[in-house]
Amino acid sequence: MSSKSKAEQLHKQTLRDKQKRIKPGLELKAAFPDAQYTVVATKPLPSNTLIDLQLLQNLHVEQLGHQDQAKELHDLLQRQFKAIAEAPYKHQKNAILSSFKKYLANDKKQCVKVEGGNGFKRLWQQHLNRLPLVTLDIADSIISQYSCPRKMILHFRGDITACETLANVRIKRGQGPQPMQTEKRIGNVLSSKLYTLYNARDENSLL
Repeated sequence: MSSKSKAEQLHKQTLRDKQKRIKPGLELKAAFPDAQYTVVATKPLPSNTLIDLQLLQNLHVEQLGHQDQAKELHDLLQRQFKAIAEAPYKHQKNAILSSFKKYLANDKKQCVKVEGGNGFKRLWQQHLNRLPLVTLDIADSIISQYSCPRKMILHFRGDITACETLANVRIKRGQGPQPMQTEKRIGNVLSSKLYTLYNARDENSLL
């Protein structure tokens, strides 16, 4: 038998051995295509076996150390069970955030829904209300002067006294006359912060 024939037979035998090793992984993938599998090895694996498992069979391999394997296995199972338990919530959250509806995403507070042209004022109010020291009364007072962010930006860009004008806007407190309360204004501090927020060109500017 020539050396060429021996080389071909050796190559074919190597392919058959690889297919035997790959077959279990392929069968699992065919049965459960959406699942991810983890192989736990209690002993160090040869490099060629590790490559076959990770690259050819697309399996995640965890190799336990020589000492305290029981604890390592316990920690591994704990991480896996936690990931499985959190998976539905994460999928649901990603589906909501990746939808085509326009929301002001916020995990802890109510979101603002904008649909058919309705809800922009509420969204503008929510945006202002998220700024430090901006209460609902202050946000409503700003909205009465600037019904949308664009009007505020244009005013800031076109009038050098816009910051002072905003500072002098009176804060409306509820409905009807309230003689016992002192009159308050937006003030220079908040006015300057809003001016910086909508006009700064330096991303490192501090509000």
